[in-house]
Amino acid sequence: MVLFVREVRQYANFRNMSDEHKLAFLPVVLKDAASDWFDMLPDDTRSSWEQLRTKFKERFQDSDVMRWQKASKLWAATKGNMRAWTLT
Repeated sequence: MVLFVREVRQYANFRNMSDEHKLAFLPVVLKDAASDWFDMLPDDTRSSWEQLRTKFKERFQDSDVMRWQKASKLWAATKGNMRAWTLT
């Protein structure tokens, strides 16, 4: 999810969006849990791009456990592919 924030920021910079425009744009691209989370934020957080970005990162940043689980799945998938290559 932190990658998502970076992509939104890069797009906003490319479009020369002000912080006000970023604040208006973000809820348009949020989905599911992130959209629900945004809707429940206090107005003062939703009115500051820096506060919103910080809160988003805090809420959706991958934990160490999640990173380990993703790495394990990737390793398992890669290991499986390597076996397939050696059998052919």
